Amino acid sequence: LRIILLAAFSIAALWTLRMRTIGSFEAHPVVRSAVGNRLPTPSKCQGGVSRGLQHGGIFYSLPGSRPCTRHIRQPKSSGTPSWEDLGEMANVKETLRDFTVRKYPIAPTTVAGRVVEESVASSPSRASKSQPVILYRDTNAWCPFCERVWLSLLEKDIKFEQYLIDLFDKPEWYKELVPTAQTPAALINGKVVWESSRILDEIEEAFPEPSLKPTNDQEEELALRVKTLTEDELGVKGYGYMRSNASVEDDAKTQFQEVLSKLEAELAIFEGPFFLPHFSNIDILVTPQLERFSANLGVFKGFSIKGNPEYPNLNAWFEAMDEKPSYKAVKSDDRTLNQIMSKVFRLPTASSEQQPVVDEKHPRREAAAKLVANYNSVSADIAKNSGVEKSEKNRAAIDTHLRRVVTALLKSDVGTPSKSASEAAIGAASLAFLRNRVSSPRDMSAEAAEEFRRAVDSVLLATYDGGRAQED
Repeated sequence: LRIILLAAFSIAALWTLRMRTIGSFEAHPVVRSAVGNRLPTPSKCQGGVSRGLQHGGIFYSLPGSRPCTRHIRQPKSSGTPSWEDLGEMANVKETLRDFTVRKYPIAPTTVAGRVVEESVASSPSRASKSQPVILYRDTNAWCPFCERVWLSLLEKDIKFEQYLIDLFDKPEWYKELVPTAQTPAALINGKVVWESSRILDEIEEAFPEPSLKPTNDQEEELALRVKTLTEDELGVKGYGYMRSNASVEDDAKTQFQEVLSKLEAELAIFEGPFFLPHFSNIDILVTPQLERFSANLGVFKGFSIKGNPEYPNLNAWFEAMDEKPSYKAVKSDDRTLNQIMSKVFRLPTASSEQQPVVDEKHPRREAAAKLVANYNSVSADIAKNSGVEKSEKNRAAIDTHLRRVVTALLKSDVGTPSKSASEAAIGAASLAFLRNRVSSPRDMSAEAAEEFRRAVDSVLLATYDGGRAQED
């Protein structure tokens, strides 16, 4: 009897110790509210799909993966709210619903509604019956010419759908549908149109209200001058300056400044911040390039457009654009644009300059909601691509730090720093990877991306608990 009682006591003690160490478990298909439950986190992976928030609102989708379920152990002592609690705090369902309707404010990744099936996108006759407009654009939402069409559709509040084209693996049917095989292209009432300026004209003809056209001869003449300047000089001189070496940099800078001075003069002709007395397709045409040059040149060439007293009209134009809901939905943030430029032109890595302060409430809520809604895919992407060794323990550390980011976004609280040196190291590596992975407008709006990175940085600063984390 003593032996039996001793054995029972030992088993009970071991079980209690185990539960205190790894937390209680729930084998249910949903996340439970109690911190410390075992969270079934299926890595919702779709084969053959590009990464990004372009399919079903999935933050990251991993090509070639099979659906699987990963169970993450969360220590009760973490003090970080569960995903279900965070979802309630972020009001995910309501927040993301705001971003899927065709009214402002809109999340750029869901603004076009659902992504149409390939069988529909590849058949103009079939597509035109179900939807008057389909936009064919790049998967990462980086294409400046796609941005023009996107901005026009939003400004006119036109209902449209989209099909995303992998620029490195274009479908054969797309090459047959679009002679140039470039993006963007658009299907408008059964007619396939390509090249952004032609698409803008076709949209204006098919959907005349609200009008984005010039209204008289004087406006027509100015619009033609600015269009010619944009297509023939702005891009050529801007990127020429961007890529110039020391021997030709001064001359390239002078040529680009001359283009800016011409735009500055055109903006002075009519009253108001835009090129015409009203917002028009001319503003849309020039937007992507001015947006990119204002972000890139200050970092890579030390030349600023925004805040430059030489260009007061251009600065007033930037300020007016930043107030437009349609532009807020499609614009990128400076950090994303600088990372792209660094990769495309093999320029030195962009500096991590302080981003401008944006509204604290709405962008942070959007960023939090996006992460809560897609944390399974985010966690799976980190585990696969960040270089962190795959293990149950590491997945738990990743999960904890992702929840700390959401808490920082919603409550400005970075949570309890890690006491384990190994957990802190895994968390730091994971968050550093995620900070550079997030891209706007692919994953979230520019303002939300800025707030997201701030939250990640705040958690990173607290990850090591002032250096007091202990070795395991």
